[in-house]
Amino acid sequence: VNLDLVYKKTFDVTDILTLPEIVSLLVHELGHQVGLLDHAYLDYLGARVRRMISRDINRITRNMADGLKVEITSFSYWSSAAPKIQLGIENSLRDFNEDVSKVMKCEDGSRPMSARLSNQHLTSPPVDFDPNIILSFRGWMEMACMKAGVVKLEYKTLVLDVLIEKNEHFEMRVIQAALRND
Repeated sequence: VNLDLVYKKTFDVTDILTLPEIVSLLVHELGHQVGLLDHAYLDYLGARVRRMISRDINRITRNMADGLKVEITSFSYWSSAAPKIQLGIENSLRDFNEDVSKVMKCEDGSRPMSARLSNQHLTSPPVDFDPNIILSFRGWMEMACMKAGVVKLEYKTLVLDVLIEKNEHFEMRVIQAALRND
């Protein structure tokens, strides 16, 4: 596998493949490394893995009136204790993993074994209070909590409100991070 395979070219535009597409390509090529020769089977296997990963990645993009593009991405895999959330604006990127992890608690106060985020959305378009932007992100959190030796699922709403300073570096800070019983 070389880096040329990570890009797709359409006419005069070159885009990087998405993470699920890259993983699909790697599954196919690793299949060859272990001795599988059937390209159709390896394409099928790669597509299955890509679909499994795709349902756990959510990307929301909003264009602001002044031409700025805000993108929030969440990665939610059952194998991790907390979903991963990243916010990008222009060339600035910040993750909110620690902020989300801090508020994740089961009803008894313990840490969940794992969690999954779904129905990720912005409550409204980003609010432009020149020179700042306020972004309100919400998602449904499903947490696997241990209760008396039995795993019990608990459901909450993740609240993440972020202030973005419209300066050279687009600094971002959390106004509110919480789990609510909605």
